[in-house]
Amino acid sequence: MQESGKPVAEVIWELGITGNLLYRWRGENHNAKRLEAPRTAPMAEAEKLVRLKRELDIVKKGERDFLKSAAAYFALERL
Repeated sequence: MQESGKPVAEVIWELGITGNLLYRWRGENHNAKRLEAPRTAPMAEAEKLVRLKRELDIVKKGERDFLKSAAAYFALERL
């Protein structure tokens, strides 16, 4: 390819991917460089999604615990 100097067919074979995927990646990289924006890797996106889901679960549990405590407090106040 461009940076390695290897033929496209060799790069495709080494990576075990299709030619379409390699050309798509190359196009995305070209567009990202043109826009001066870093291309985020799919793995980084997946890790970010997992982290955000974990954080959401923690927030939901905290809200649930808070509501339980508030309900218990107000129930005791009526007695």
